Amino acid sequence: MRRSLALALAVALGAAAPARAETDPAACRKAYDGQRYDQVASICAEVIVDPTASQAAVLTAWEVIGMANLVVGRTGLARAAFCQALAVSPHYRPSDPIYPARFVAVFEAVRQGGCAVPLRVAAEPRMRGAVLTIGVRLDGSLTAGSRAVVWFRREGATLWQRATAPAQIGVTPVELTGVNLRAAELEYYVTVVTESDRTLARCGAPDQPRRLARLSAVAPTPPAREPARPSAPGGPSFWRRTWVYWAVGAAALATVIAVSAGVAVGGSETPTGTLGVQKLPQRLEPRYVSDPSARRD
Repeated sequence: MRRSLALALAVALGAAAPARAETDPAACRKAYDGQRYDQVASICAEVIVDPTASQAAVLTAWEVIGMANLVVGRTGLARAAFCQALAVSPHYRPSDPIYPARFVAVFEAVRQGGCAVPLRVAAEPRMRGAVLTIGVRLDGSLTAGSRAVVWFRREGATLWQRATAPAQIGVTPVELTGVNLRAAELEYYVTVVTESDRTLARCGAPDQPRRLARLSAVAPTPPAREPARPSAPGGPSFWRRTWVYWAVGAAALATVIAVSAGVAVGGSETPTGTLGVQKLPQRLEPRYVSDPSARRD
């Protein structure tokens, strides 16, 4: 019920607004102050359906429409208008002392009770290769022929450019071709418009744009390397540093084993792994006797 009422209000305001004309946000508030409550909806609709209107102007327009409906006793339409204002800015509150306290109490009741907005918009920047894409997420109801429009401009520029794509419930990708984030910061906001460019919903505004920071053209500095820490004896660094000592020790051990094996084979009576007693050759000295004929060598 709430959603259908809000949708009916949005469609009625779009139909009431004249074909694109230069909007005057102040005229909306003047109609309320002048007690022209029957004209408030059509005058304020000019601001609401203008995709280039500021967020402050759109909030004021929805607020005035709601208050005017409360004056004439249309509480349902007033609540629907307040819901639209909260969809634009969830923390918004009427602050003008001209409104009766009971009207402000209705606004607070709407905030606490929840709202049924016919269309909600969110946006998320994405990169598809070298092309910047704004993913426009839509939730709610769409009229036939609606389009998602991304308004963007580079840092320091005064004029807004726009890129469009057919709107669909879910995520609608809108490509911003020719945009180089390495050159400058980018500002953007999103609207969903009808075939006649009348705004159905928005995310951001010219005075409240989203910003994409400049991308640095300098290659990132590699992180500083930490000083090498001594490794534990069991760690891989320990084995890499001591492999020479291990190799020399292994060669010496192999030599000892080979010598021991050779000695063991040579002396069969000697226990394996020991060096047995060896008989050395003896040299006999000649002995002389009184009888030379008796000399023996």
